[in-house]
Amino acid sequence: MLAYAAYKFKTPIKWVETRTEHLMASNSSGPERRFRIKAYFDGDGVIKGLDISIWEDAGASRSSGQAFKPLGILAGPYKIRNLRYNATVVATNKNPPAGAFRGAGTPPHTWALERVMDAIADELNMDRAEVRRRNLIDSFPYEAPYAYYDSGNPKGLLELALSRNDLFSLRDGNTGVGIAVSTDPSTPQGTEGIKLRIRNGKIVVGLGFGGEGQGNEHTAVKLVSQLLDVPMDWVTYEYLPSDESPEAFGPGGSRMAVFTAGAVLGAVEELRARLYNKAVKVLGSNITYERGGHFRSSDGRRVSILELGDEEVTFTYTAEAKIGRYIAYPFACDIAVVRYEDGRFKPIKHVVYLDPGNVIDEELVKEQVMGGTAIGISLALYEAYKYDEDGNLLTLSLGDYGLPTAMDIPEIEVHLVPSPSPVTPMGVKGGIGEVPVGVAAAAVTSAVEDILRRRGGSKVRIDKVPIDPSLLAESI
Repeated sequence: MLAYAAYKFKTPIKWVETRTEHLMASNSSGPERRFRIKAYFDGDGVIKGLDISIWEDAGASRSSGQAFKPLGILAGPYKIRNLRYNATVVATNKNPPAGAFRGAGTPPHTWALERVMDAIADELNMDRAEVRRRNLIDSFPYEAPYAYYDSGNPKGLLELALSRNDLFSLRDGNTGVGIAVSTDPSTPQGTEGIKLRIRNGKIVVGLGFGGEGQGNEHTAVKLVSQLLDVPMDWVTYEYLPSDESPEAFGPGGSRMAVFTAGAVLGAVEELRARLYNKAVKVLGSNITYERGGHFRSSDGRRVSILELGDEEVTFTYTAEAKIGRYIAYPFACDIAVVRYEDGRFKPIKHVVYLDPGNVIDEELVKEQVMGGTAIGISLALYEAYKYDEDGNLLTLSLGDYGLPTAMDIPEIEVHLVPSPSPVTPMGVKGGIGEVPVGVAAAAVTSAVEDILRRRGGSKVRIDKVPIDPSLLAESI
């Protein structure tokens, strides 16, 4: 439950300790995790190595929880090559893995890494942004010891964030501003198939998974519409029964942007080839495909693809990671503005600069980012499972748990800054709803720490979330 991180300075050795606490009840996505991290760095703030130990509460089960998901981002967005990771999974009478409330086990890892960056900056009396600037990956593709980062520009995202003088100028005795940078291991290797049909005057995308509310169905329909250059109302979707479905894994693991794009792209190419052969029989060999879903002959005759009769193709897209398990990496940089008023820390503005790769649906991506960011803010300030001295759970409802309402979440401003992936179909990336969680929590934590220090708590370091408002009095 409690966590602490130790940061080791070059000789003469100095030690700084923080304690870090993540409290979430659904172990399958958000564990209680304790960190102890030794960071080795020089006087310029360049990190030479990280020695990371974690202890994770797996609840009353033999599950490994999410202790190993961070293997895909051990150094996050930073070019740190000397790494050691020790994970201990602990069974307790708490927290059985009852299902995913949020999408991944990486937010606690991101939060801890960003706490390390802030601690190093404080130790060296350096600007927190400058420490990040000196350690961020600056050349892509980047081959880490544990993963292959396909594309990105985290330094560019950081510079965009630092240009927001309108936000940094809000700092005063009651208002703090924090920044954080992150990435997420999205798109694990695997396969995904679809069945594409023309039937009863419609183009039907057959999906091998059920709906999960992430917009995957809409994405598939939009992609088919764009690739065939036909109106979206020509296209619909259906969930295939298991005996009709091609091999499909579904949305799990932040993979569907890449896998949907790959499967749809392959299916559309094959469907177009079959339709061309049919159109040749109707119009002759000298034909072209036109916008709006028509084939046209040299003498001006046209035939719609919906008039060529029923057709069906199946396509399965397969992708493998070059190193490790994951294929594509989104990046994000957040600025959080938090104000202390009415006895609590209140988020008043949150800005996200995010690299999602090429964007299939901008509105959907921004909605996912807003949702993930809201969860990250909630983790930092509101959500907590609490137990009494005998281990009895005291938070028995969402009301007890502290889940925020819309009134508790600030305006979230999202800016998409794509770095197309060179290794995925159409240059897309996955994990767009997951990467915002940990980075938002880290930025909010840094902003609250900024308030505490401006009000006299020069040595305070926040070591657990959710943040207790009583820290203000204690720090001063």
